[in-house]
Amino acid sequence: MTNNLPLRPDSAAEADTTLPPIGQVYLLVSHIPFFRDADGRLHTLGLWFHDLKEHVAYLPNLVIACPLISSPPPEDSAPLDSDISLAGVRFIALPSARSRLAAMLLFPVTTGKLWRAIREAQIAHCGIVGWPFPPAWIVIPLARLLRRRSIIIVESADWRPQPGAQVSIRRRAIALAYELLGRFCLSKADLTIFTTDEYRRSMLRERFEEGHVIHASWINGSDILSDEEAQVVWQQKLTNTSPALRVLFAGRLERPKGVLVLLEALRHLADQKVPVELHILGAGTLLADCEAAARDFQGRTRIQILGTTPYGPPFFAQVRQYHAVVVPSLSDEQPRIVYDAYSQAVPILGTQTAGLLDCVHDGRTGWLSRPNDSRALSELLIRAAGDTKALKTMGIEALCAARQMTHKRMHTERHRLLLSLLAK
Repeated sequence: MTNNLPLRPDSAAEADTTLPPIGQVYLLVSHIPFFRDADGRLHTLGLWFHDLKEHVAYLPNLVIACPLISSPPPEDSAPLDSDISLAGVRFIALPSARSRLAAMLLFPVTTGKLWRAIREAQIAHCGIVGWPFPPAWIVIPLARLLRRRSIIIVESADWRPQPGAQVSIRRRAIALAYELLGRFCLSKADLTIFTTDEYRRSMLRERFEEGHVIHASWINGSDILSDEEAQVVWQQKLTNTSPALRVLFAGRLERPKGVLVLLEALRHLADQKVPVELHILGAGTLLADCEAAARDFQGRTRIQILGTTPYGPPFFAQVRQYHAVVVPSLSDEQPRIVYDAYSQAVPILGTQTAGLLDCVHDGRTGWLSRPNDSRALSELLIRAAGDTKALKTMGIEALCAARQMTHKRMHTERHRLLLSLLAK
């Protein structure tokens, strides 16, 4: 028995509109905050706003419980009242804590609010990550006690130590506690969905067949290039007079994303005078390291810092300019940039982590090297620089994966699982 979403070379990307809506009160408990501005309007992060619109398409009685922060919202946020489809969503404000100590002091208030919310709902949905503690630690026991159906979606396991990182005994003890509590919550949930098969097998263990794997994707069907457009774009890239391989890194500039490994790989290429142009799109704590490397490389191997670009058409227009997107991940989560690249017929040059092995088919939609190994990554970039035609072939193949895993398709698969759960 397997619950992985199969890779199908078809274009059935959008939701099945024949699926009936789920009328039960559906409580979604999230650690992602809402923001209340000076005028009293509620805002949330742009991608979360986009995701909520897909939720209400099949969950007309959606209730969201999450922390509320009374402050100006971030630049990439959106007001909830800007889309009429979210008008019926009810909101429960949970306490927002600045520290774990404050969270513990507010624990009775948080638990009381969630008790009332779960009691009034038929289905409770949560995750096993979040600061200052994962929502599942409260939601799952309460849902069991109140005999409500519960759902957990696992998209990351950020407590797990990264390969090569120096980890203290205290940090390892905390990671073990999070792992065990996460497994306990998953064992008590009625429906478990994972973004990678490794999460499913390692967290459900002997009961892994009861879990389901659905990859995470944010792309819309309208974002995906047609085969004709992809051929034109690749023709332009292959006839470019510049001999350099153009690759993009797009993501948070943090250690788990493999940024330092990537910079070290570029140093190996610079020593060999390999013509590679790396463009870095993103922000984070390692921005200064990236800027320093960009100043150091002035030969045939170059780095350019691009800043940030809002997710949407301008972002996709940038992605399609490159021969490949490089994803040197150290963590085991599934990077969403993979399907973003696929939608523009751009292959992945990544590492053999659990999250990438699940969605990058080595030799078909990209090439993979050993994780946390700058030499192996530099060799992969040299291979790509010498065979851009193979990159084109893999990029065209990647369009098939993009078409069968849009954001709407991801929600359609979740919708089907919910209907199956309620039918039992």
